[in-house]
Amino acid sequence: MSGGDHQPEQVVPVQAVRAGRVNTDGLNIRTDASARAAVVRSLKKGTSISILGEAKNGDTTWYHLADG
Repeated sequence: MSGGDHQPEQVVPVQAVRAGRVNTDGLNIRTDASARAAVVRSLKKGTSISILGEAKNGDTTWYHLADG
């Protein structure tokens, strides 16, 4: 499996919450770090986000976002 279709290989803790902004139309928010995980909502381009952590899944980086 590749392209984000398998279990996360490592979780990289982030020292502090980082701010970000969605730079694509229709960013899917999923229940897990996998392209097969259920989509719980979608964010529009330009939406401000808070990044709490990240995980690597193959060559794909997934971000853990703050709820809200």
